[in-house]
Amino acid sequence: MLKTMILSLLISSPLIACPNLTGKYICSEAGNTKENPTVITQSVNTDGVTVYTIVFEGNESKVVTDGQKRVEGTSTYQYSCINDKQIKVDQSFTIENFNLTVVIDSILTKTNDGYQTNATIKYHQDGSVEEEQVVDNCTKI
Repeated sequence: MLKTMILSLLISSPLIACPNLTGKYICSEAGNTKENPTVITQSVNTDGVTVYTIVFEGNESKVVTDGQKRVEGTSTYQYSCINDKQIKVDQSFTIENFNLTVVIDSILTKTNDGYQTNATIKYHQDGSVEEEQVVDNCTKI
């Protein structure tokens, strides 16, 4: 009986914790600080999945960390919590007028004073590929 209870609790609970990112942040990339803050709230949906709501410059987006690939037009998104400090983010989108596909693989890591995103961005165009590394540091205010 006890084994059954414990097993049912494990199955119904999220097995991987997500970082608590609720707060207001100022971010910078390569030393360039963005003037407008990013506001993040988070909740857990009925499936036990962490959902982040991100507001930047009046635009709101939802990040559902269930590991499922989502497709919107020519864009795909996939978000997964690795542990209580990191989120894996896979994104790609196509700009058809320029025959350009952009693939972004990144890891968001919670830090003591905010979070940091390390991204590899690959630009695929006309058979060639260019790649760059981008680090975005966000400090909680």
